[in-house]
Amino acid sequence: MEVCIPIRRPGEDAWSELPDRIDGFVPQWGVRSILDVEVTETEGVEGVDYTLVAVLEEEIVAPGGVFTMRLSAEYLVGGARLLDGREFECETWELCASLDERLAVGDRFDVYFEHPATTDEPLILVAIP
Repeated sequence: MEVCIPIRRPGEDAWSELPDRIDGFVPQWGVRSILDVEVTETEGVEGVDYTLVAVLEEEIVAPGGVFTMRLSAEYLVGGARLLDGREFECETWELCASLDERLAVGDRFDVYFEHPATTDEPLILVAIP
């Protein structure tokens, strides 16, 4: 299983999730990328394949930058570690308790992470709306 990639299509303000991977593209923590992607309809389970045509723009996210991620228990391994191995810490004990409560329910929910000063440091869970 892979973590969904947040996407925003040209001309749209709202973000959505890409429930699959983009062939030829490997997302990197701390890098915001604007891509040109070819979309091909298929007969597979998802019905669509995504292939990278070009990376149009890349931006290093400043330390302290906050981003939203949709989370559920299936995206976590070994405690405070995302499915891809990226570690995170809770900003407060109350946030960790709230995270445990939400995970026990079993649904998906939004969380807010803060980028650390370096990519070697864990992400920081700063809010659960």
